[in-house]
Formats: sequence, structure tokens, C-alpha cells
Amino acid sequence: MTTRFGSHVLPGEDGFRTVLALGAGAALVGFAVAAFIPRQRPAGPDALPAADPARAAEATGAQA
Repeated sequence: MTTRFGSHVLPGEDGFRTVLALGAGAALVGFAVAAFIPRQRPAGPDALPAADPARAAEATGAQA
């Protein structure tokens, strides 16, 4: 996967292709893992306590 250029050793075309394939595979694995992470959903109006209507209106953004 290397080629010699004078006294230097440089990555060859096969090395670049290997690294590109590894990167693409890692991106696909990352996408698959991220697809199964549940997202947090905002609480609905039923989740607020009914004891304090002023605070409930403030939390939902309602105006009096």
C-alpha cells in the first residue's frame, strides 16, 4: 500500500482506497447507531400539575 519516491515512502493508490472504504464504513455504522437513539419529546399539557394554573399557562406560553 506504499510506493517509493526517491528515499521517501508515500501512500499508494491502494492505501487511499482502503482508508476511504474504512471511512465510509465508519460513517455508515455511525448513521445506523444514531438512527436508533430515541429523541426526547417535549412534555404535553397533560404532564403539568393542575394545582397552579398560572404556572401551567407560563410553561405552555399561553397569554392571559
